[in-house]
Amino acid sequence: MKTLGEKIAQLRREKKLTQQEFADRMSVSRQAVSNWERDKNEPDVSALKQIGKLFGVDMNELLDDVQHPAKPMDTRRLTVLYAAVLAVNLIYFLSLVQKTSSWTAAFGRYGFRFVFVLIATSIYFALSFCLRSHDYSLLSGYDPHAPYDQEVLGEMTAALATMILLDTLGFSILTGVLESWISSDLSLLLFIAYLFCLGLAIITVNLKYRNRLYRDPQYPQKVRGGIGITVFFLTAVILAAAILIIGGVSGSVKHNSPQAAFQVIILLPYLLINIIWLMIEQDKLHRDIEQGKSYRFGGNTLMLAAADGILLVLMGLIGWG
Repeated sequence: MKTLGEKIAQLRREKKLTQQEFADRMSVSRQAVSNWERDKNEPDVSALKQIGKLFGVDMNELLDDVQHPAKPMDTRRLTVLYAAVLAVNLIYFLSLVQKTSSWTAAFGRYGFRFVFVLIATSIYFALSFCLRSHDYSLLSGYDPHAPYDQEVLGEMTAALATMILLDTLGFSILTGVLESWISSDLSLLLFIAYLFCLGLAIITVNLKYRNRLYRDPQYPQKVRGGIGITVFFLTAVILAAAILIIGGVSGSVKHNSPQAAFQVIILLPYLLINIIWLMIEQDKLHRDIEQGKSYRFGGNTLMLAAADGILLVLMGLIGWG
């Protein structure tokens, strides 16, 4: 049994129409077609009649045996985990206030652990919204054009949120227990270990669900050419992060120094142009897929590589000059 959106998408593919071509024939936007096929919106009666006429099917046939989109998922377990993270960090912070007898000193001792609360808060509210609304556009790596199995996508999102919150809760407890022995070096090691565990959790969840995530089993092969887009973007981010970290660790760039400010000024446009390039190239990838073409890097990528190189050199010169 399929949803109405899945039926419309199947009919469109059988006619070998792209979403844009279908939208042009329906006199609607491509986004409207995308929303129909993802069951975010349903076409009205007149649109259903027009769809039936275009594809040679009766409107009743379209609506017959339609599977309704899944109900909002239960997020109570995520709420409990998030509340636990907040409680552990609040207790830990109040204990620091008691030890130091100063709110300012307590904030200084609390340090990097504020990241735990920040990550837990962003993950909880973003992914809970996704699960309740079945709008996964806030999910990192989500592709609005992909033929996801919505039920499996919901399961994967819930598993991802659970793993990240459990990881954050575990490290919140660990740093509280080790407070008396934590030095600046140990703090850095714990933070790196936390980020490593986050990455491991994300990879584990993706590997578990990757073979069931799409309704079209061939879809992962179709988008394989787009892996280069992700690799290019991640490489750009890692290079920039490496320059900043090396400058900070070596002592060449002090916190709140003019050099640090200049590096941040360069970093912001650097990230912006890479994000814009990522969005443009992903859209190009899916247009190529719909037209049966193979995706290849073009002039946009060459210009971005040149711009990235210049900005990275400037950040390096500021850090090591």
